[in-house]
Amino acid sequence: MQEEEKDIQEECNGQENVKESFERDEERYWKEYSKYRNEFILIEDERRSLECQLSYAQNQLDKLKRTNVFNATFHIWHSGHFGTINNFKLGRLPSAPVDWSEINAAWGQTALLLTALAHKMNFSFSKFRLVPYGNHSYIEVVSEQRILPLYGSGGFRFLWDTKFDAAMVAFLECLQQFKEEVEKGDSGFCLPYRIDKGKLEDSATGHSFSIKIQFNSEEQWTKALKFLLTNLKWGLAWVSSQFAKEQNELIS
Repeated sequence: MQEEEKDIQEECNGQENVKESFERDEERYWKEYSKYRNEFILIEDERRSLECQLSYAQNQLDKLKRTNVFNATFHIWHSGHFGTINNFKLGRLPSAPVDWSEINAAWGQTALLLTALAHKMNFSFSKFRLVPYGNHSYIEVVSEQRILPLYGSGGFRFLWDTKFDAAMVAFLECLQQFKEEVEKGDSGFCLPYRIDKGKLEDSATGHSFSIKIQFNSEEQWTKALKFLLTNLKWGLAWVSSQFAKEQNELIS
């Protein structure tokens, strides 16, 4: 009888040892499970974060692809009687004497835009070279190695200096050359105001307005500049449409 009890006790002890071993294994497995689950959760969170970052980057890339660099950089509009480019007024009136620093800045932006449009078309102007240089932009007469300043300073002496007028007439000629270059590939292209010998014609009235400031009223000069910016805006729209086509081809 004692032998049987001893065997039973030993068997119970053995079972207890097995139970304790199972419990230790179970505890170890649960610890490992918790560890791997936490690692999985962290990895999953990181994956979702990366997916969000990738999605954001893709959205930004798509947005950039849809963004037109010319429209984003150059904004041509109007403020009353004035044409404006990037909020700089081009012109001046007796009732609104715009500071020459603003007019010069507007000319700088205008020169930069026409230069950029011509560059986009791989087109070089005949006779002239536009040099955008902020408030002191100028036009170089290539054959004569002569500089025409696209900026003014006001004052009596300035009014008798014809170089500024010559620069504005040269700029109009460059814009006309740009128009003719576009027409070679698009016969339907036109500018709203006809350019002819330093003047812009309003087809609605038949009146022409000189781009020169000498022997001209500020009102007529300012109107001519407004017409010039309108023409330039049409050129900007045309080049932008070609730019958009190229982008769509790249995206597709």
